[in-house]
Amino acid sequence: MTEEMKVLIDLFGFLRAMAEAQNLEPEKIDGEWTMKKKKKSSRTTKETTYTPIFLEAMKIYPPVENANKSKAFSAWMARIKEGEMPETMLEGTKQYAKYIATSGRIAKLPATFYGPHKHYNDNCAVLDKPNKEEKEKIKAKLKREPWAQLPDTLSPTELAHFAITYGYPKPPQIIKLDDITSYKGILINHINERIANTMRG
Repeated sequence: MTEEMKVLIDLFGFLRAMAEAQNLEPEKIDGEWTMKKKKKSSRTTKETTYTPIFLEAMKIYPPVENANKSKAFSAWMARIKEGEMPETMLEGTKQYAKYIATSGRIAKLPATFYGPHKHYNDNCAVLDKPNKEEKEKIKAKLKREPWAQLPDTLSPTELAHFAITYGYPKPPQIIKLDDITSYKGILINHINERIANTMRG
């Protein structure tokens, strides 16, 4: 390649860079080349406007990896067009969120949940009832909750603080050691009842 060719290539590259920097493009008019402003793209990014009831459902929906809000909304709107009531889907979302929280199962993607199979209509009370082994896992998980961790102490003050913090009955007037032991038994009963109620949903 000759030096003249190299100079021409460099010059062409320089002119192209300058044109791009100024948003220009070449145009041939009456046999003469000139530069003009590039046309703006007619395509604009359209922002999705979500309905308030859908946003409420998304706040309730169980956390799930790779959830696509836009796809979920498309599925939601497809069901609306089919004649589904948004209140029905919202109620189904509430039941499903409760089911996932108590069963320990992994939630479906919201786009699937609101999809053609209409999982929001499923009766979550009978959906995949956990077997004995799963129930034990759920129970063990609940026992690790702060409200289920009875302090290993004989201090009436610490026991009273625990009870007040987690909504258990306040201790009666404690005079002797037997009173503390009795009160701890009452707290244990309340904790076990709370675990059972949570498992029942």
